[in-house]
Parts: sequence; structure tokens; C-alpha cells
Amino acid sequence: MRRKTEGLFALLILLALLCSGCSYRKGDRTLIAKAGNVSFYGEDYRYIKEKNRVQLYGEKKEEELDAGEKNELIEAVEWEMKRYAAVEAAAEKYGVSLSEKDDALIADEIKETKESFESADGYYDYLESLFMSENVFYMQRRNMVLEEKLYNQIYAEISRELTEEQLDKDVRDYCYAAVQILWTGENAQKNLEKIRNTIVTTEDFYKKMQAYSLDTVKDVRVCIKGEMIKEFEDAALSLAPGGISGVVVSSVGAHIILRVELTEDLIAAQRSRLREKDIARIFREMLDQTAKSIRIEYEDQS
Repeated sequence: MRRKTEGLFALLILLALLCSGCSYRKGDRTLIAKAGNVSFYGEDYRYIKEKNRVQLYGEKKEEELDAGEKNELIEAVEWEMKRYAAVEAAAEKYGVSLSEKDDALIADEIKETKESFESADGYYDYLESLFMSENVFYMQRRNMVLEEKLYNQIYAEISRELTEEQLDKDVRDYCYAAVQILWTGENAQKNLEKIRNTIVTTEDFYKKMQAYSLDTVKDVRVCIKGEMIKEFEDAALSLAPGGISGVVVSSVGAHIILRVELTEDLIAAQRSRLREKDIARIFREMLDQTAKSIRIEYEDQS
């Protein structure tokens, strides 16, 4: 019952924010919710909500979402808030924090970004296009730097515990091999669909990949689950080895994916890289488990 009540409260907040017309330049410091020890203000919540809306539904506007889609959006928003809080909780557990130098580097990065635009208006317009205020921009960078420091702190511990036998098992359980044709920019999907119509065999695929793919990697990737963008991964995992996808659209661009058999030779050739990827996967899984235990408490906005 509590979960349903929280979801309803989140929906009311979401609709209120839609109508609030807050200034991205000034931000909105109305406290909306707490996840663990992390506070989320109006500008934070709006950024997370709008970003997830675009990722889930593209150009579909908020008012066009049905009840099921709105609930799915709320779940995505709440998961992201929990994931932010999980980084903070794990950092506290392992004694990781941002130093004055870290804060200065983040401030310098934000300053450099701002100065890269011809005017302040151009900079703030850029932030608006990402649903960000300057405070949110800082929050994003801070969380990313903290997560990176946390990873570096516990890397050795995870590595020590990852035996070669466990690595072999993880590769079998979590890894897959694929290669793609990537097209980006305007009309990416339309242009790639024309190419897809000319592909019948894997030989056709590799010829078109070499000729047209904008991916910097023109070879087989051995991927670990959670590494690649969701649309790519879902499509790749839906294929049997040797299968070729249709055109898959993601925030990166448009993709045609060939699933490749994960052979022992391929594993052996990339074993050191696979170990690094598995350590990163274990780290992400640790944060996910922490996130699942975090509760969200919404502020009464009445």
C-alpha cells in the first residue's frame, strides 16, 4: 500500500512541476524528496524526470502519456534518485569524499563549458536543452566524480576476490559478442534502413560495416551486460549468434547489429579486458543492490 501511495504522490509532484514553469537559469530549490541522505529539489527532480521521459518515449509529450507510461516514468525517476543516493551511501561506507581539489576541478570544467559559448545566453540555452540548471550541472558532475573515486577506492578489493574460475563463470553468464553498423545525425534511421535492405548475409554486413559505419570500433566487441546502451544491448541479446538485427534507434544514433558467437579464442584474446569489465559490472551490481534498499520520502507540497 505504501508503494502505491508513494507512486501517486510522485505523480502529483510530476504534474505540478510540469505546470510550474520554473526558471532553469535560477533553478528551483523547493525540496521535493529525499532518497537516503540525498535531497532532491525541484530542479533536480525535473531534470531526472524530463531526461527519462525522452529516453523512454522520445518526443512524446508529458500530456500524451497514458497512465501506464506515467507510472513507468515515475519508476524510472525513483530508480535514478535511489542510484544517486547509493553512490553517496557507498562513498560514506568506504570513506570516500570529494576534496577541495575535486571541487575546484569540477568548477573549472563548468567554467570552461560556459566560456566555450559566445554568450551566457547560449550557455544557459544549452543547459535548458538538457533540462538542466547550473546547480543540476554541478550535481551531475559531482556524482560522476564521486562514483569514479569510489570505484578506484574499491577496485583492488573487487579484483582480489575475482578468481579466474569466477571470471570464467561470469563471462559465460554475462558476456556476449556483437559488431555494429552505426549511423548518427539527421536521417540516421532512414539512411540506415536503406543499407539494411541490401544486407542478406554476414558477408554483406561486414562489407557495409567497413564502408559506412561511423563507429570508431570496426571489429567484434565482447560486451558485458550493462556496458552498452540499453537499446543496443536489448537488440543484441535478442539475436542468436549469426543473427542480424533490423535498424535499432537509440540516443546515440541508429544501429544494425550482428550477434557473433562468443568463442574460446575470442575470450582468450580479450581476457584482460573482460576482467576489467567484470570488475566494473560487480561494482555496478553493488551500487544497484544498495539502491534497492533505499527508501524515498516525498515532501508534502500542500
